[in-house]
Amino acid sequence: MAIVDKFGGIHGAFSNLVYRTYRNMRILQMKPKKVKQTNNSKQAGKEFGLCATTGRIMRDVFHHIYAGYDGEMVNRLCGVLRQSITASKTKQRGERDLHDGELSFLEGFQFNKNSPLDKVMKVRPAVSLNQEGKVQVNLPAIRKDQLFTGPKQNHRWYTLRLTLASFDFKKEVYSYIGYRDLRIRRGMAVDAQEWVFDEVLPANRVIVLSMSLHAYKEDKLDGLQSINSKEWSPAEIIGAWHTPPVQESNPDEELKVEEKLEPMNDYLGNKILQDILALQALIPPPEPNGLREKRKPRYIEEPEFDLPNGDIKFEK
Repeated sequence: MAIVDKFGGIHGAFSNLVYRTYRNMRILQMKPKKVKQTNNSKQAGKEFGLCATTGRIMRDVFHHIYAGYDGEMVNRLCGVLRQSITASKTKQRGERDLHDGELSFLEGFQFNKNSPLDKVMKVRPAVSLNQEGKVQVNLPAIRKDQLFTGPKQNHRWYTLRLTLASFDFKKEVYSYIGYRDLRIRRGMAVDAQEWVFDEVLPANRVIVLSMSLHAYKEDKLDGLQSINSKEWSPAEIIGAWHTPPVQESNPDEELKVEEKLEPMNDYLGNKILQDILALQALIPPPEPNGLREKRKPRYIEEPEFDLPNGDIKFEK
């Protein structure tokens, strides 16, 4: 039922029309119609939810490496996770998650597009797993003409930070494997650097390495204070790997790794996979192949016509 107020304004719904006020404007619009989704559309929507809940966990784990992110970061991360998961070559929808995905889509992801790390830093690190299965990062020397593009606010110091984390979405746990920091004075060149993470990589995990840059101003009373903000907070995923199910390592070290695992609060991925499998179970199986019926001709076939042979006497 629609109501006319004392000023002549109309509020509420009448038939399939809705009257409302938006930003001091009176708007008349039709009620949205219910959209009947196909089973396949429902499955696709569920898998999108899987990407969204995976992205939330990753943002929570790496929240300390960026002071702020642009408003589109959530959707951008969800997009690259969807590319990664759907690119799985081993499993189908309802079975696949990030453990089965193509992790190269994550490499180069910027947490803050207002200050992308690949633009702030004029040199790029080389990232790899060395022959011992350890994460190794090599940073070329930074000359004075290749210095960082820092924030506008006055500052004296930078910290270049590497953060290595592991995820087990099956068990719904994560852990911080380790980090490396390099303190850099503003205006100073930087020698070539090599970092090797000697920590044990837990088995059957998704391993993600980030690089972030933090700027600081110097306060006489409080010491160094971070000035990273939504406008300037460079942070990037520079590497991602799958670790094999079985690791040849010291059992005591493996136990220490297990003790560091943290639960993923409110992760819905495994439940979503069950929901997708339940939707697939509602699809009737295809009918068995039988003998195909002979297709009827498109046009009526004419009877065969043959002329008699030899001489034929006239009929009397």
